[in-house]
Amino acid sequence: MDRTVSAASVTPAGDIVFVLKELFGREIGASFLLFDCSARPLVSVIIPAYNAAQFIGRTLASATAQSYPHLEIIVVNDGSTDATGAIVDEWRARDPRIRVITVPNGGVARARNLGIEASSAPLVAFLDADDLWHADKIKLQVDRFINSEDEIGGCYTFHREIDLDDNVIISGAKLSAEGYILARHIVAKLVGNGSSLMVRRDVARALSGFDPSYADRGIGGCEDLDFELKLAASYRIGVVPFYLVGYRCYEGNMSSNPMRMARGMTATIQAHLDANPSLPPLVRRYALAAAHDYCAWAGLRARRMSLVLASVARVAVNEPARSWRLTVALLARVLAKSRLALFGRSDTNPVLSHYLQLPADAPEPFEDPLTLRRFARLAEADHALLNHRQPAVSADSSLSQFQPLPTATAQPAGSQMELSD
Repeated sequence: MDRTVSAASVTPAGDIVFVLKELFGREIGASFLLFDCSARPLVSVIIPAYNAAQFIGRTLASATAQSYPHLEIIVVNDGSTDATGAIVDEWRARDPRIRVITVPNGGVARARNLGIEASSAPLVAFLDADDLWHADKIKLQVDRFINSEDEIGGCYTFHREIDLDDNVIISGAKLSAEGYILARHIVAKLVGNGSSLMVRRDVARALSGFDPSYADRGIGGCEDLDFELKLAASYRIGVVPFYLVGYRCYEGNMSSNPMRMARGMTATIQAHLDANPSLPPLVRRYALAAAHDYCAWAGLRARRMSLVLASVARVAVNEPARSWRLTVALLARVLAKSRLALFGRSDTNPVLSHYLQLPADAPEPFEDPLTLRRFARLAEADHALLNHRQPAVSADSSLSQFQPLPTATAQPAGSQMELSD
């Protein structure tokens, strides 16, 4: 494996860490960083990059401009054939916190896993090579870890969708939850994208990182969700409820292949329903309905009406109220597209502003009654699951430690927790 790592260290403490790691192993280096004289833990920023020349400069600019300076920035150049490597090298020459690992193309999951293994910090944050961060993103997430009264394994933020020119298209979902959120996350997919999450490095390794088998099977795109659900099943998760990520949406990125994403979504949700047999029937129905809701929109984007109709039918089986709303929304979108084709009127969302010019304000409260009722039932399920699993918690004075929740075992027929519809 071809690997290129810069000789420049992250900090003076990083030089000592590098030597300690070479002599005694990686974990000594990570532990040493907890006692850096700044009393603030180092954070490893992991950026997988494949043919990202169009955006990688802007992405690195947002990473290096973080108000929290204690960073090592690891770019995994995943076999790029464009100018990605040259652009990263230019940035590395200007900022010694940047390191580069160059490997043959193996996919985003393997690239992130390489970054996790190469990292020196107790906390890792993932940043896709075409996304942006608000300047206080890392600072606020580190504060959430350090000042938390509840022990968390990861922390996420809100996002805004941006276009090719960094202009905001729309602000992301306003729902959030923290603590034990498996039921809520498998339905609502609260994290939202691959550039939101910060996790403990030891937790990421305990979960075996990201699963490359989805891409190997031709259904890549939901590796982030798969990792998040593994995290949510075993650890509490925190939230910083501000818009701190600019998530880029455009034709050509991984999420722009609707059929692959639809297959990946259903495979991921089914895998985690199977892995968590103690999830109550109501949660299972909601999760399947949400997954097929996603597939219906994917089918519309791909102009596969057979998928749209089949997905709406599956939503109706699992959550009838949701299927009516979905049908109306799909018809409205079709009519809007038809109007655009006939009269040339645009139905696109108006551009709000350049992402970096907007404050990271908290969203307005979510007010949809149906969604809030569903979310309340899911919160009840999470509370019941947490009590059922009886987490074991231990604390460390340097950085709060949280042990995984015991893995749920299959219950005898008829003994699963029930929630009223």
